[in-house]
Amino acid sequence: MNDFSCFKTASRKLLNPEIQDWKAHGGRVIGTQCSGIPEEIIHAGGMLPIRIRANTVKTTQNADAHLHRINCSYTRSVLESLMSGDLNFLDGYIAANTCDHHLRLSNGS
Repeated sequence: MNDFSCFKTASRKLLNPEIQDWKAHGGRVIGTQCSGIPEEIIHAGGMLPIRIRANTVKTTQNADAHLHRINCSYTRSVLESLMSGDLNFLDGYIAANTCDHHLRLSNGS
């Protein structure tokens, strides 16, 4: 096992052993949609910010029923993750109006 194995494990899924341990000790996890959201404010509130990735999404079939396929694949994949329950471990979710696609997602499609 090399020194980077913990990073490989943590990056495979959003809900990884580190986050599970955080939640097991009563910590709250807040998902963020954009790098423009100041994580320092979330940390200051005693919560753990997690940038939402959609690296495990294989299809956006459900999301495509709500967002047109012209929307970026990231936005559709985040909606797919929300709809499938993959993000149910989150205690909150912060979206920012950084583009029209994200605005459509945060407005409930």
